[in-house]
Amino acid sequence: MPELSELKTFSADTIKDLSSAIRGDLIEMFDEWWTTNRTSMKGYIKSLARSVTETQRNLASGKISDELADIALQAQKAALRQFVRHTKLMTLVLLQQVVNTIFRRIGWLIFNKTGVNFFPELVST
Repeated sequence: MPELSELKTFSADTIKDLSSAIRGDLIEMFDEWWTTNRTSMKGYIKSLARSVTETQRNLASGKISDELADIALQAQKAALRQFVRHTKLMTLVLLQQVVNTIFRRIGWLIFNKTGVNFFPELVST
């Protein structure tokens, strides 16, 4: 996210200047979101895949019964569903951050040009 000092002095004279600033903000935000979430997402999927593979291997070798394998696979399905729900939630959070980022930049532009603060929850001095 841009520094407060940069936002306080932001003054775009054209839509191109505004869109360029917003694009830069969004790229920075997406990079931060992806850096934060990719490791946990990748790790969770890998862990779940290993667990399923191990369950299948143990079932094939006779180390666990059909009933125990079924219980394990049902738990793994539930874990995958939970992961999908979490991913959907994180995507909604990302979308809200996109909206906030766009309106924060627009809000600061309006505030800097007119002194009127239309978005006090996003533009605070």
